[in-house]
Amino acid sequence: MENVCYVVDGSDCSILLYQEHPEKYRGNILCDVCREKSWFVKGFATEKYLRAPCFAAHHAEGCNNKIILIPDDDGDASPGPLSVINIDLDKQRKQVIDVVVSQSKSRKDSNWGVVRRYSNVGDYPENKSLRQILTKLTREADFSESDKQIKMVADGGRVVLEGGLAEHLVSQSEILNVPLGEPKIFWGRINNVNRKNGALWLNCGNYKKEPSILIEDDELEEQLVEDFRLKDVDELQGADFIVVGVAFRAGNGKPYIKFGFTKYISFRKYRLE
Repeated sequence: MENVCYVVDGSDCSILLYQEHPEKYRGNILCDVCREKSWFVKGFATEKYLRAPCFAAHHAEGCNNKIILIPDDDGDASPGPLSVINIDLDKQRKQVIDVVVSQSKSRKDSNWGVVRRYSNVGDYPENKSLRQILTKLTREADFSESDKQIKMVADGGRVVLEGGLAEHLVSQSEILNVPLGEPKIFWGRINNVNRKNGALWLNCGNYKKEPSILIEDDELEEQLVEDFRLKDVDELQGADFIVVGVAFRAGNGKPYIKFGFTKYISFRKYRLE
């Protein structure tokens, strides 16, 4: 898209206007056809490829402005309708945020923790990664309300979360309704990325009002880029996210989420057509 709608007054926003006033328009633009949230995509040039800057959005059905969702091959870890989801965070692997993209194996020591083997496979009948839960949430409208139980462990078997899945899952629109400072599984969509006072904010929309994921640690940001093989944190714009973290509230009432390690977060990314 080359033009979008500015939600504050309904005026048109062009690529040139956005580039001149990014703070004004960031998180406040919609597709001018279907009115879905939009974000700005930087242009770039290589020897073989040129992409002009543009706007993107997850468009409503039938909208003429479209992007493509890469087919997702995140299959179930085990077949059959099982009642308990067990997640071992230390068994997560580095991964790109796009789906169906081949990865080269890294010879470096992993930041994702020690891989443990279990003698009794039955103890972990449905060991779904965060990425697989996110896939379920984006594919199945009622998955967040399922009666499944969840047990999430890390750091040598320490229990991070345990109980009903529906009790621990929190969508971005419900963050203000959960107790602050308690570990939960938050999920939603990153609309835009912003940096302020040295901190990185992954915003769900208007960065002054709507929920964000806050990353204040430079090392954590570096690990995020490395572990998800990002060329730039701007690649997270338009990505679905799931994160195990705690919610806080800024002085102006804005909710935000903090997490400790990259193994506690995952993404699924949409590509431009």
